[in-house]
Amino acid sequence: MSETTPAKILLVEDNSDLREVAMYLLESFGYTVVAVADGQAALAAFNDRRPDLVMADITMPGIDGISLAGLIRKHPSGADMPIVLMSGRSSRAEMQQGLASGADEYVIKPFDPEKLQQMLAGLIGRPHHSGLISTSAASTPPTSAPQLPTAPHDSESLASANILFVEDDLNIRETASDLLSLTGANVLAVGCGREASQVLATTRIDLIISDLIMPNGDGRWLLHHVRSSPNLRHIKFIILSALTLAKDIDPTMLEGADTYITKPFDPDTLLKTVSDFLRSPSRETARELPTSDAI
Repeated sequence: MSETTPAKILLVEDNSDLREVAMYLLESFGYTVVAVADGQAALAAFNDRRPDLVMADITMPGIDGISLAGLIRKHPSGADMPIVLMSGRSSRAEMQQGLASGADEYVIKPFDPEKLQQMLAGLIGRPHHSGLISTSAASTPPTSAPQLPTAPHDSESLASANILFVEDDLNIRETASDLLSLTGANVLAVGCGREASQVLATTRIDLIISDLIMPNGDGRWLLHHVRSSPNLRHIKFIILSALTLAKDIDPTMLEGADTYITKPFDPDTLLKTVSDFLRSPSRETARELPTSDAI
């Protein structure tokens, strides 16, 4: 029986939050992931790391995904390279342009994890590739698909919980909502504090996760609205922001929040924190949550 190593995916995404979530999903599928933020870095990684599939965002500064696909196809090692282009827009013209540049697939963000897993397994499972790359002369495809990611705790007990996720960036909102659904809870996502207040007026919410800087009711406004309302003040509240506690935030802005997570967030940390908060019997006092390298 030959030894095997995971297939390697080169992930190219300029949005740091989406890059972290995509890495989390791809690694949970069993792949090794090399992640870069732009097309120039992708070309260098392609030469140095020899991936088995390239997965690139279309809209990036400098070398965009469509141009990157064309350059890879002209590379001596890129003629048969599986290439997947990602986009937040469902544009037929963009899709046709991407496929014409040499891409094999075009996926719309946020992508469905199960469908993405199946698509990648099919592309890497072509005759010139396999889901697992054998270190012996003969290469064999995987006998079973990798398991989809799961929450860090049993999700059945969270099936009745409701999470309100507030984020003005559509891509982050939809991708993070898919990630949070792995806890087993119901996720409601809106784009600003005012929309969140309308949801709170009609729906029981157990946990709010909110960006700090947003138009039409930012995270600070929403936090004050929740804590000043007798019917809402019990709800646990997590602030999620690209601002760093040490440099950019006045501590008074976070008064009343249960914890603060810096973007780009670590998916495992976010899932564990959310699961723990939903299971806690009462709202915890505010505290800072350490993150991997953002603070």
